Amino acid sequence: MKYIIISILMLFASAEAKIKTLPVDSKNLTKYITEAKKTLPYFLKAYSNPKYKKAYFLLKHKINSDDNSETTHLWFIFLKKEGEYFYIKEFELPEGYSKYKNKIVKIKEDEIEDWWVQDGGKLYGAFTIKYQIDKLKTQKEKDKLKAYMGIDEHMTTMP
Repeated sequence: MKYIIISILMLFASAEAKIKTLPVDSKNLTKYITEAKKTLPYFLKAYSNPKYKKAYFLLKHKINSDDNSETTHLWFIFLKKEGEYFYIKEFELPEGYSKYKNKIVKIKEDEIEDWWVQDGGKLYGAFTIKYQIDKLKTQKEKDKLKAYMGIDEHMTTMP
């Protein structure tokens, strides 16, 4: 398979949602994932900071479909970190990934591909989301996607 799903993003070009896919071997995408991994300590620091108690904390992790025929890189809700493990839970699954429904998944740091802290309309991290937004052709598409995700501003500073 030449392409795999990197992230489920709803693109509202019309009333119908579409799934956005990106090639796995993208050098630019690899650059964004590397940046996310390098800056993960900011995510953990923000999670323990009372200033962000109302923020949303997500981690991106690679999972296999129920029949192991496909792989997707999906955002999960971050629940906690204990020792070397991060505990995450799905909130939006594509068809064919039901084995993750209502399950808590335990992963290690090297399995994290990206992090996301959303405080109001401000989004920190989410480097692969920035990459995907930048790849959209028109400002209208970019604005619709940002509005769907509740993003007013993708922050250039760390939380």
